[in-house]
Amino acid sequence: MVYIYLRHKVRDFDTWKPFFDNDYASRRNYGIEVKKLFRSVSDRNDVHVLFSAPSEDSVRQMISRQELKDLMKNAGVVSEPEINILELTL
Repeated sequence: MVYIYLRHKVRDFDTWKPFFDNDYASRRNYGIEVKKLFRSVSDRNDVHVLFSAPSEDSVRQMISRQELKDLMKNAGVVSEPEINILELTL
């Protein structure tokens, strides 16, 4: 199992959130599960998400989908996503 830490800015969190929620089935197809969803207290449109995934390969397959890129654009993502694939060490 690996974890994914994702950060990006969105134009408007309340507009972005339904797009994120509606992508649940696609994430599930890759075994990817949302663990925590955060937003900055100083910038409510600065979104941080922690996911779990079965493997690095499943993450790379999911994030390379053109559908995901289109979804992010339509949802109002305004920055290049910061994506870190992590392994638990404790």
